[in-house]
Amino acid sequence: EAINKHVLSILLGKKRTYDKILDLGTGSGLQIRRNIELGLLRNGGLIIGLDVNRDDLKKSISSFKIWAKKNRFNIKTSNDPVAIHNFTISNKKKSFTIKLYDESVYDLGTKKSKIKDSFSLVTGLSLLEHTDMKKSLKSIKKIMKKDGLLYLPINYDQHSVFGPTNKNSFKEEADLMQLFNYSGIDYQFKGKVGTGNSHCGSLLPSLA
Repeated sequence: EAINKHVLSILLGKKRTYDKILDLGTGSGLQIRRNIELGLLRNGGLIIGLDVNRDDLKKSISSFKIWAKKNRFNIKTSNDPVAIHNFTISNKKKSFTIKLYDESVYDLGTKKSKIKDSFSLVTGLSLLEHTDMKKSLKSIKKIMKKDGLLYLPINYDQHSVFGPTNKNSFKEEADLMQLFNYSGIDYQFKGKVGTGNSHCGSLLPSLA
């Protein structure tokens, strides 16, 4: 439910907002809704969501309706021969368009892709740990503008290594791992909560 303040300041820049945002691995649409709540999408802007799971995209409209009602948005759907969902959410002050497509991140930048635009901001909640990271990043780069930003929060599991570590931050590293092990092992395992399958901790920095 939170985002690092430093990261948010980079995404927003000098009151920077975006006309178009691409969200990858959209699922129920959680990151799309967060992007709007964080003020990343300009009034009148468009968010496109992609996911390979067509069923999840179909079901996501229920989550959007609940969220819209809570935030006093109206939803108006439009017919679209290509998109799974195409709808506008609006109130008296703001309006945003959301389009959801069933497509693999690997298809971005190819003739197969339904996405023909380029983007200054691409987001994706817990995407990389479920894909071939090197292949995904290569595809994403094709549809990003030169000065574009990529925001991909990832999940860790007990096999991840937090790195690379600054030589002066060993104490912080130990504290971080202690907290992580509590949430990941004591809480999730004993509570029988799924933990995912991430190995991003050690791989992502070198790929980046």
